Amino acid sequence: MSRIKPYTTNQETWNTILQKNLKIPMNQREYSWELKEINKFVVDIFKIFEENKYVEKMGSIINLNYNNGNNIYDGQQRILTTILILHVIGCLSNKLKDKIAALLTIDTEIENLTPEQTVIKERFKVAKIPKIYCINPYDMESLVKILNNIIVPWVKFIDNLDDIESVDEEEEYVCTCKVKISRKSDFIRHITKHHDYCIPEQNSKLYSAFNEIYKFISLKKYDEQDLINLYKFIINDIDVQYYDCNDPEYVSRIFDWENNRGKSVETLDIIKNPIIVNIPDDKKVEIYERWEELKHKEHKIIKNFGAKIFDVAIQLYNNKFQRTINHEE
Repeated sequence: MSRIKPYTTNQETWNTILQKNLKIPMNQREYSWELKEINKFVVDIFKIFEENKYVEKMGSIINLNYNNGNNIYDGQQRILTTILILHVIGCLSNKLKDKIAALLTIDTEIENLTPEQTVIKERFKVAKIPKIYCINPYDMESLVKILNNIIVPWVKFIDNLDDIESVDEEEEYVCTCKVKISRKSDFIRHITKHHDYCIPEQNSKLYSAFNEIYKFISLKKYDEQDLINLYKFIINDIDVQYYDCNDPEYVSRIFDWENNRGKSVETLDIIKNPIIVNIPDDKKVEIYERWEELKHKEHKIIKNFGAKIFDVAIQLYNNKFQRTINHEE
């Protein structure tokens, strides 16, 4: 009997990947990269771009092509961070602004919208909807606000950016209103009070990622042509190993076999998928939020209390009690 190969794999560019209708499914954790992971990722891109010699080999993306949808099983951190990088380039380049917006978003007045996209349009009253869909409600909201320029990065209020080499706490800043301020924290306090700058909510790490990436690229002080070259490099000269799998069971095995840069996914998040896919769509968000609340439940005495609650629940479900439990089972 011949063996089944339930996936294809190809080297693809971001230009090809971002043309797809992608979805970050409910079984995936939220966007979780901290500044450390973001900086490593961005520095890698800019280092090889500025060397002007090589293409970049950037990890892999695992896609579950199932029920007429592209569900990203692994790689959401890289995808969302790359989207933010491209959006920042569009913010800084007049020539690329519309081109990048067309790559990353759907025009709500022109395109035919899915039911999910219609809900987003009606809820946020925006002209553009991200092509990528995050079922995590907080990441989805932040992405909508960022790509519609509702979120303004604090660096944009610095008038003397050309004179600044790095954004440090003790740097002297000149605001766009010409007020001089000697500390970063005081500067942010000033623009919050006098310029309607809104400190982003903390329910999604995409906000801080956007601020960090905007700061990083702004400090490069690239001219228009540099930004165009950077854009071309990112969409054409970064190789991504793209796995397209049609078997929900097998896709989790590919995930286990692949070791990618970033934070490891907790076992409880891996087993979330076969549970949540069987829950009606109108209940998924409620279940997701409850899941996260229980998983992170704390106790003064018992370590990993939330995880232990899940251990007990799984044992009850299986009608099999033991002192330790195999999460994969």
